[in-house]
Amino acid sequence: MTESGGNLIGFVPLSNEERDDVIQLSEEDIKGTIHNCINSLVERLFANKSFSTEIMDGALKAIWGRPVEFRVKEIDHNQFQFFFDNEWDIMRIERGSSWLFKDYALHVQHWKEGMYIGEQPINEIPIWAQF
Repeated sequence: MTESGGNLIGFVPLSNEERDDVIQLSEEDIKGTIHNCINSLVERLFANKSFSTEIMDGALKAIWGRPVEFRVKEIDHNQFQFFFDNEWDIMRIERGSSWLFKDYALHVQHWKEGMYIGEQPINEIPIWAQF
């Protein structure tokens, strides 16, 4: 067991060149990154056409009522992560999901600690139909 409480699986000695390439992150950096991700939504746009980060940023700001400090990061093809400073915006937007964007389904879900984006792709969306 290591000092941080985790289990040490194995140790591979590094060459001097490899040691120069190692980047150590402080616990504060990791906590700050987790805090930023907690205030985010992960989405998948169900479209055969690609959309850029700039298009998603501009259009969704307008659709979602200009959320405070809204930022977009592209994860993969038509999969994005949206960052917010206001938890109310996150809840409002997530509750309104699924959204339509240029006639394509856009589904968002709240990021949770331990979620590995890309490993658990969003492949289905809930749909409510009124007859």
